[in-house]
Amino acid sequence: MKPTRVFALLTALALLVTFTACTGKSEGDGTTAASTDPYVLPTPTVTADLSLPYTSAAGFDPYETDSTLNRNLFGLLYEGLYAPTEDGLGKAVLASGGENKGTAVEVKLNQGVTFSDGSVFTAKAVIDSFEKAAESEFYADLLSNIESADAVDNYTVRFTLHDPDAFAFNTLSFPVVSGEGNKTAGTGPYRVQTLENAVCLQANEGYRGAESVVNEQIGLYDMAGVSSPVYPFKAGKFCAWVQDLAADEYLNLSSVTVKQPTTRLVYVGLNSEWGGSLTSLDWFRRALHLGLNRTDVAAASFLGQCAPVATPFPAAFTEREKATVPDLGGSAEAAVKLLESHGYTERGEDGVRSDGGSSLRVSLLVCTENPYKKGVAEAVKNSLATIGVGVEIREFENPEDFLKAVSSEQFDMYIGETLLTPAYDLSPFFDAGGALCYGIDEAQQKSYDVFRSGKESAAAFCTAFGESVPFLPLFYRSAIVSVNPNVRGAADGADVYAQVAGWTVTVKK
Repeated sequence: MKPTRVFALLTALALLVTFTACTGKSEGDGTTAASTDPYVLPTPTVTADLSLPYTSAAGFDPYETDSTLNRNLFGLLYEGLYAPTEDGLGKAVLASGGENKGTAVEVKLNQGVTFSDGSVFTAKAVIDSFEKAAESEFYADLLSNIESADAVDNYTVRFTLHDPDAFAFNTLSFPVVSGEGNKTAGTGPYRVQTLENAVCLQANEGYRGAESVVNEQIGLYDMAGVSSPVYPFKAGKFCAWVQDLAADEYLNLSSVTVKQPTTRLVYVGLNSEWGGSLTSLDWFRRALHLGLNRTDVAAASFLGQCAPVATPFPAAFTEREKATVPDLGGSAEAAVKLLESHGYTERGEDGVRSDGGSSLRVSLLVCTENPYKKGVAEAVKNSLATIGVGVEIREFENPEDFLKAVSSEQFDMYIGETLLTPAYDLSPFFDAGGALCYGIDEAQQKSYDVFRSGKESAAAFCTAFGESVPFLPLFYRSAIVSVNPNVRGAADGADVYAQVAGWTVTVKK
């Protein structure tokens, strides 16, 4: 009998369940008070050495929950056909293989896989899950290029795309859930188990990689109504905490941290459309693109948790596509040569170049609501100073004022950030009326359309990008995961929590 049925029948006879996390065990022994009754069963207890934060204010349905805390746990509960990779090829998980045929992607499914509710994984479950995901707020953008999903047979699914997609397998990372019984049952190493007064993650007995699951149970600590993670983390209530550095100051919770790469792209927006700005000159934008030392900028930004890029795509993808990109450390010599070829040969006392009349001075807008972005602006200013470009930083505390300045169409540059989908969809930059198309002209938008339609290779697009320079990509940044010092096995990764099945705890005596 499942634990939930035990509780439904024996609630009045069960003991209260208590548990501790990270270094402790349950204080109760799991027995009932009515020991003379032969039909009373022991009440299951949470005896986990490891615990992670969640909130009871939201559920675990991957298509409905709005909780980041709960969503962080999904790598333990659910799997996709593929796990996203930075080279765009994806890592097959529930898929045994696939073929990208332009506007059709055909995927073969692993056989013999079961969901945690006992139902069988087939093409029907994939299609049902795709349809739910496509209608959900969280996955709609990721799946917007997929027109339909159809079963070729019980273990083959064909996805029809609106346009070819070099990152198609990354797109197929949406969680697949059971199409029968429990609608949110997954194929991951754990399932959610609700006890009498506690919720935990219980090992999924049917998980095909069960031999790698060291921890049979993972406790969950409820953060509903808790304003800060500092006390519960320091008190050992949970073992790990993700900080994405999106807004607040970094909390130094532990001496042990690991890096969790994200698809958050930080960039410098450039105004190609306003004739009153130097950035409207294509040669000036190219000089910035060539001379910017992205390695230094990334090292000085967001506590150094950054991977510099010279295109909008991850370095692993451009390397796979053999795309020609500028040196991440910048080429001051090439940039200076380009500036001097347009007459900017003189340098003033402040180091700013001029042609004897006008000077290479621009303004850089930055919203300081996130304190780390001011550091990005300072790093960009310092880097461009080495090639003789003067940058004046204009700070905005209020995001609304910052947005108003950027949308005024009369700006030079701004510090921007966006969370891209795992398919690295750049439509917000290049679609007419896109959310991030400030200063990007129609010709630059068309270049991306040609690439997205499959008429141009990624390498060719990167070359065209370097010629027109619609914006300056800086880096993809990572989240920082604080880990209890007694935990062993935590490592850098795109989904740090997904590793918890193999973590161990060493208790200092």
